[in-house]
Amino acid sequence: MAAKSVIEKIIKFDSVRVIFSVRQLGHTDYDVLGHKQGIYRIKILPFLKLGDTFCAYSGESTKNDVLWLGSIEKSLHDTCLNSDIKP
Repeated sequence: MAAKSVIEKIIKFDSVRVIFSVRQLGHTDYDVLGHKQGIYRIKILPFLKLGDTFCAYSGESTKNDVLWLGSIEKSLHDTCLNSDIKP
């Protein structure tokens, strides 16, 4: 049986596009286009709970913690990099 290619998953909200990139080492990578704070990539673990954090990359190579609010759309709000993250 021939291997099937991964179907791209695209999430669109406001002017932001989040595109499935790859699954590796237990997390899923997404490319992010058009985020107001310059986020260009996120890494999400499959078992996130409300209040957990995930990695978002911005600038040339800045790694940021972003609060998981239940969905990518809710979590990547316009000021998510300025939010106070409480452990």
